[in-house]
Amino acid sequence: MADNFKLPGSSYEELIKIIKAYSTGKEGQAQTLDAIAQSTGMDRTVVSRNNGFLVQMELLSEGSKKTPTAECFGLGRAYAHGIAEEIEKKWKGLIEHNEFLSRMLSAINIRNGMDRTGLINHILYSAGATSGAPKVGANTIIEIFKAANLVIEDDGKIKTIEQTISNERLNSDNNNCESENTQIPIVNATKIGSNTGNIINININIDVNVNEIEELSQKIKMLLKSINE
Repeated sequence: MADNFKLPGSSYEELIKIIKAYSTGKEGQAQTLDAIAQSTGMDRTVVSRNNGFLVQMELLSEGSKKTPTAECFGLGRAYAHGIAEEIEKKWKGLIEHNEFLSRMLSAINIRNGMDRTGLINHILYSAGATSGAPKVGANTIIEIFKAANLVIEDDGKIKTIEQTISNERLNSDNNNCESENTQIPIVNATKIGSNTGNIINININIDVNVNEIEELSQKIKMLLKSINE
């Protein structure tokens, strides 16, 4: 069932400009649309259609005049100073506490990754967007996930970082299992023809997984016994 979640009304770049503009004021002081529009160089309607999303993310408080929260100031200043680690940390915290965005990440995980078009459509549908709604807001959500280092886009497919790490570990474990196959050199000396006194050294190399060594021990003993007979 759709949630009627208010998606951003602008591109990721425009949204960040708005967040930075709100963070330049005094903490706890409400700001008007006109003030933010002037600061960003955007039309006030552009600022307005992003405010709903910023309120939902607890970056702005409710009201005709929006008051930036402490999180807004922290995120805006992190962008202003280009501190990538802090940007990532702030977005991660905000996403973690937002049920809708957390569910979008879960959807990517459940599907073992999604192509961008499929994910955009899923975000729009889940948010309760009307048919033919602009896709810019869903695109912005994906870019926010990237800024939070929660997803990676590779060859047209978007996967969560958690999923990527899990797959890498699985591949690594498989490789380790393969590398556990080892050669066990078995050297046994036996006399062929007691009259001659000649000794023939027979070298046997067995490729075996370490987990199979115990199982094969009896077979190896039988093999050695048959050689000695």
